[in-house]
Amino acid sequence: MLDFQGSNFVGGSHANGFGLRFELQSDNTLTATYTFDSLKQGAPGIVHGGAIAAVLDEAMTAAIFAAGKPALTVNLMIDYRAIVRIDTPVQITGRVDMIERRKLFTVAKIILPDGTVAAEAKALFITSPHAVETSE
Repeated sequence: MLDFQGSNFVGGSHANGFGLRFELQSDNTLTATYTFDSLKQGAPGIVHGGAIAAVLDEAMTAAIFAAGKPALTVNLMIDYRAIVRIDTPVQITGRVDMIERRKLFTVAKIILPDGTVAAEAKALFITSPHAVETSE
């Protein structure tokens, strides 16, 4: 497991969060298996698009953390390709695709049990000391 606590919203153990945990693979891709529950529902039986966006953003943030580059999201693009159903386990992946000075280009996917890519994201992050500030 990667020692990445993530946000209270998506990672960590916050009561209303997702509780998502990522594992670092040998190719520097971060992966997690997750099952969205009914609290993440949009249309009946279907995961809300905002919940999908949140976990994709968190997957890319975890990949940036693993690369040792504190950064903030400045642009996030998502292609929703297939419905993700509540109570269906999915694979979530994230990785840093390219680094150009302060810019980090990232990609993430949600993959259904049959191998279908349900959602794919690309994002631009910018390194920033504000990405590691605490509120204490």
